[in-house]
Amino acid sequence: MRVVDVLVFLLILVVAFLACLQAQAEPAPVGAPAAQEALDEDALVLAAAAGLVRAVEAERWSWYSCGGIVPIEQYPVRSAQLVRALRTALREVGLEHPNYLWGALGIMWQESRGNPCPLGPYSRRWAVAKKVVKQKHLSHWTEADALAALHAAGKAHRGVDAGLGQNIWPVNAMVLDGGVARPATAEEMVSVEGSARALAFHLAEQAKVDPRRPWAYWPGMPSADYAKKVEGWVRVMGGPRIGAGARWR
Repeated sequence: MRVVDVLVFLLILVVAFLACLQAQAEPAPVGAPAAQEALDEDALVLAAAAGLVRAVEAERWSWYSCGGIVPIEQYPVRSAQLVRALRTALREVGLEHPNYLWGALGIMWQESRGNPCPLGPYSRRWAVAKKVVKQKHLSHWTEADALAALHAAGKAHRGVDAGLGQNIWPVNAMVLDGGVARPATAEEMVSVEGSARALAFHLAEQAKVDPRRPWAYWPGMPSADYAKKVEGWVRVMGGPRIGAGARWR
C-alpha cells in the first residue's frame, strides 16, 4: 500500500472523528436538511484534504511548515486544518461554492505549498540584505523570521509577499473585521487562519471581476497561464474541473 493511501485512510478517520464530535454538539434529526448539509460539508472537506495529501505525494519532497518538516503521520491533520481554515474564510466573504475552495487550494499550493511563513523571494533578499534575517533556504523560515521581516518592512513602508496566498502585505492583504475590511496584521499573515482570510478576501475581490475564474487574476492582471497552473494543481488533487466547462450548480 502506498504512503498516500495510508494517509488518505487516516484522513478519513480524522474527519469522521471531527464530524462525530460536531454531531454530538449540534444534534439534528435524521434526514433533516441541516444533517444532509453537514454530511455534504464533511465530504467536501475530506475530498479536499485528501487532495492536499496527493499534492504532497506528487511533489516527492518533504512538506515544510514554518521552519520544520511536517511528519508524515501529521499530514491528515495538517491538510484538514488548511482546508477548514480556507473553507471558513471563504464563507466569511460570501464564496460558498465548492469550486472556490478548490481554486483557493490551487492558489495556496502554487504560492506557498501550504506554508504561511516564507515571504516572497524579493522580500527575503531584502530582509537578508538589511540583516533582519540570516541567509537561509525558504523552507527554513520560521514564524519569528517572518514576523521580524514583516515588522521591518512595515517600518520601511515596503510591500511584502506573505502568507498562504503570498498576498502583498499590507496593501492587498485584507481581512474582514465585523464586516469592515482592514489590513491583516503581521501576526495574522504568518498564521494559517489569518493568511487564509487574506487569501479569501482577495479572491472575493477578484470574483467581482470574474466570478467563474477569479484565480486567473491572482498575479494582478489576467493570466491564462497562471489559471492553468492553479487548475492543474486541482487536477493533481483529484478535484473537479474548475476552469472552462466547470459546473456551478
